[in-house]
Amino acid sequence: MVRNTIAGGNTPSQQQQPSSFPQTNVAAQAKPSKNAPVNTTPTPLPKTTNSLPPQDVKNQDITSNIPQTKDQKPKRPMNAFIIFSSERRPELQKNDPNMQTAQVSKILGEEWQNMDSTRKDHYNERARQLKEEFKQSNPDFVRHPTAPKHPMSGFLFYALEMRPHVAEQNPGSTVGPISKIIAGHWKNLTPEQRAPWEKKASDDKARYAREMEQYLQSQKDDE
Repeated sequence: MVRNTIAGGNTPSQQQQPSSFPQTNVAAQAKPSKNAPVNTTPTPLPKTTNSLPPQDVKNQDITSNIPQTKDQKPKRPMNAFIIFSSERRPELQKNDPNMQTAQVSKILGEEWQNMDSTRKDHYNERARQLKEEFKQSNPDFVRHPTAPKHPMSGFLFYALEMRPHVAEQNPGSTVGPISKIIAGHWKNLTPEQRAPWEKKASDDKARYAREMEQYLQSQKDDE
């Protein structure tokens, strides 16, 4: 019924009414007789028009007016602290479901700050591995250079060198178990055995200090 009305067709009421109406005298109807018949014929409805026929409405592209979103960049890998937080946060919330988010974040920050270097290096190594996997999965991703790369610890240099050997000895193992094995080996090394990697860490720390000084100077020059 609606389709016929939009297209300009007659409604059922219009089809039943006569094609022309008798002329009536308005003055004569000013004082109608009690026995006079009541005119129940409905007033004809004005025809409506639509710029588009009904069949064209169906074929309209309803998505043409929806704004297109820009291509989203790939999700960056988590850093060491985020990895730690993602594992520790559910435990804190389970122990105290009523704890506010701000309080949880404060505890996480304090635990991370007070964490011993061996355990923290474990998370740093996992973050480094995720970063390498990200690079392999997104070879075309370009990161605009900002601040210098943070220095690596002695453990990270050790893990970087030992990971291929441990992975070969434990085929099928994922990042987590391999990292734990490497952390266990590092923990059992004597200071003399750690010395070569600690030396690399010391050199990398000096490199970072030089590059950071240059970076800060370049920031001032751009102001």
